[in-house]
Amino acid sequence: MQRGYRGPNNVDCPVCNKMFYLAPSRARRSRTQTCSFACRRILAQSREKLTVTCQRCGKPIPTFPSRVKGVRFCQRGCPGPDVHWSKELAYLIGLIASDGYLSKETQRVSLASKDNELIQFAAKMMPLPGIYINKGTGILSVYSTWPNLYLFLLSIGITPQKSLSIGRLAIPDEFFIDFLRGEIDGDGYTGYHKGRYPEIKIFSGSHVFVEWLSETLWRLEGIRSTINTRQSVHTMNIYGKEAIRLGRLIWNGEFSLSRKKNFGKGDAWT
Repeated sequence: MQRGYRGPNNVDCPVCNKMFYLAPSRARRSRTQTCSFACRRILAQSREKLTVTCQRCGKPIPTFPSRVKGVRFCQRGCPGPDVHWSKELAYLIGLIASDGYLSKETQRVSLASKDNELIQFAAKMMPLPGIYINKGTGILSVYSTWPNLYLFLLSIGITPQKSLSIGRLAIPDEFFIDFLRGEIDGDGYTGYHKGRYPEIKIFSGSHVFVEWLSETLWRLEGIRSTINTRQSVHTMNIYGKEAIRLGRLIWNGEFSLSRKKNFGKGDAWT
């Protein structure tokens, strides 16, 4: 072959203009080909990058236009958004403490409930949520791999297999009422005692946990409650005027499960 002959597989390098042989297998690829790794590095540095958003934590990710479709996370094992105390987070933690589950292997946080309202609220709070419905039982489950929340829950006292092991939690006093509202919407009951007086109940398999709830409620708001145990189920009971006081504190315009807030005639807390 003569020097400088431009055969079907000879092309010019877009960086240094040097003619080089391009194998047919490389020619079929969509990306621009160069004569060497040095020229490829120069070409990569000269390209304009686009910015996409991490689908889990929301951080900006600079990437090349050809790789935009494949970019989902800013890093492998992205920990998700940072966790900071708020009324919405305290309510979500109350739901997780009652009907939630923590996976050790994947650091996945999940919540199961028959109430679509709770599932949709949790889905808005979690990054990349997945929703699953059990057709046999009708129970909805929302789950998300959120390592930051997982570690945050461990730090305040919520652990995997928490049903019997849950105890006193590190909930700030200013967010305790929001946490308690989530606990009631998850594992609580609202109704009328003997058909006349409003009552609120919280059920748990841990006596230490309901005892902590009762002590904290009395310390912060001066609301009395009693604890009963039957067949390893511990129940925190609040009746009459005490229940009305608690209801006015809890259902104060923040998000809550409507069927527990507006049970009966809907005027129990007025």
